[in-house]
Amino acid sequence: MKIIKRITIFCLILAVSIQSIAFADTNNQQLVENTIKILGIMTGDEKGNMNLEQNVSREQFAKMVIMSSNYKNSVDKDSIYSVFKDVKRDRWSAPFVKLAVDMKLFTGYIDGTFKPENKISLEEAATVALRLLGYENSDFNGTYPTSQLSKYKSLGLDKNIDKVKGQYLSRKDCLNLFYNLMNTKTKNGLVYAASLGYALSSNGEIDYSALLNKELSQAYVVSNNNLNSILPFSLSDAIVYRDGIASNVSDISNYDVIYYNQNLKTIWAYSKKIVGTYTSAMPNTSAPSTVTVAGNNYNLSSSISTHKMSATGEFSIGDTVVLLLGMNGDVVDVVPAAKIESSSAGVVISVNKIVTDKGALKNEILVAYTDGTTGKHEYLGSISVGTVVSVEYRDGNIKISRVADKNINLSDYKLAENAKILDVNQYGEYSIIYPSRLSNISLSGSDIKYYSLNTSGHIDKLILDNVTGDLGKYGIVTASEEIDKIENNNMILQGFYQYIINGKSMSLNTQSSIFNINAGPAIFSYENGQIAGIRNLSGDNISSIAQTFVLSGNQKYMLAEDVQVYLQADGNYHLTELSSVSNLEKYNLKAYVDSGYKAGKRVRIIIATNK
Repeated sequence: MKIIKRITIFCLILAVSIQSIAFADTNNQQLVENTIKILGIMTGDEKGNMNLEQNVSREQFAKMVIMSSNYKNSVDKDSIYSVFKDVKRDRWSAPFVKLAVDMKLFTGYIDGTFKPENKISLEEAATVALRLLGYENSDFNGTYPTSQLSKYKSLGLDKNIDKVKGQYLSRKDCLNLFYNLMNTKTKNGLVYAASLGYALSSNGEIDYSALLNKELSQAYVVSNNNLNSILPFSLSDAIVYRDGIASNVSDISNYDVIYYNQNLKTIWAYSKKIVGTYTSAMPNTSAPSTVTVAGNNYNLSSSISTHKMSATGEFSIGDTVVLLLGMNGDVVDVVPAAKIESSSAGVVISVNKIVTDKGALKNEILVAYTDGTTGKHEYLGSISVGTVVSVEYRDGNIKISRVADKNINLSDYKLAENAKILDVNQYGEYSIIYPSRLSNISLSGSDIKYYSLNTSGHIDKLILDNVTGDLGKYGIVTASEEIDKIENNNMILQGFYQYIINGKSMSLNTQSSIFNINAGPAIFSYENGQIAGIRNLSGDNISSIAQTFVLSGNQKYMLAEDVQVYLQADGNYHLTELSSVSNLEKYNLKAYVDSGYKAGKRVRIIIATNK
């Protein structure tokens, strides 16, 4: 069966492979702060407070310099040498000061002192930053510090820093200075962050996502309250995200998979688990890299999970197991099903007859759960696509039972921030949607197939009955010929259709059925990989175009994220971009909308014609 899973995301909290804080604006001060924290250049006090208004001393700046350089892993904290008479070998800053001076990044005074507690001035800091970029004294013709400050400004190192010669830098100034440094080209023309081995984003700046992934801890599995022993920082200071939602430490449960970043004092926890029968391994059970559980393939990402699922490990083909999934959906660990008690709701999206080893006939059902995962299970008795079922695991056994539709008025309840929502239709097509999609939408009665409430009385799981218009595919029927007649007392139904979906031309012939459609934009529904239904869309002329919506007179229509735009010319449809035909003085535009859906009314097809 062909299963359509199109995830519509209107509000991204996370922009990295793990679900972490995302920053779209590179000038965002929080992005600057987090980047510098992850790099270890500045990490704040024991509680993580950055104290950004405080001035920075020379010895503090020396440490920042080393931590922002290739020498960060070369600090000899057991050195017995003292370079300056006022920086004794047992002073906390001694190894950083020594290394900064040895590498000719920093200098002391002619009287043999370093004056570690003196405040760092703009000109001193700028000169050191330029040295990190590869500039030497011989590169400056003018007098100190005029030439150095001129270069500092021309390179953009002064971005978001308003200090002038003779003024002292605050911790906030240093935060911005080192962030600017990372994104500045060295004397040799290479972006400084890249010279240190860090990845760059498409705009040529240090890639926050890649940086965070690189500096993330390994995956850990929480069990028996071992969280304190895992983390190198206090739980009372931790920032927690669970399944991408801001949470509390108390929300983390046994068998959650966690990652952390020590400098950010942040934990990312993932609760997704796959329970089902272990049916195969690839390339083999001796050294598996991928396993099939509940009908789906999962990559093994740790030596623990690989060993447990191998021929010499804990589990064998046919066992019911629980896969603990990490941030990328890979298997971090595996535990016996008897250790997990759970109950999940889902919808049957396909039914296949299978014959057991003893010749008995059973149904093999594929269930789509509200979290977007699927599971394949055996089911005794008859059951049809679209049925809501409960899948329970108790004492290592699985129990599947039908669940009656739960009709409610959605306006009487609040959706949990991390609510898992599934929209399904009669053909087994489904789509994951997010709470924001249902804002100001009135749903009740037959719109809702299932819901459950969390301990706060908010809806945490919701299954909807085809309310979004996201199911199926959209395209244009370019030709439709239908035969509907009685001949020799026999009903003859035949259909001949040509159509375009996403610019690709296709055709369909039907026997014994027709769709009663005309040429024009339409929605195509699929069952078992075949077109099961086609319905024409209605259209309105577009009078105005905005970034996310169009107007037809006073009527506003939101644009679907995957809206298809066609230029109709010479009897053909040419797939194009909206920006290419947005000149309403040159083109007539018509929007075709998924009408008839409570949470739909999105523009799916736009057809442009020359005026």
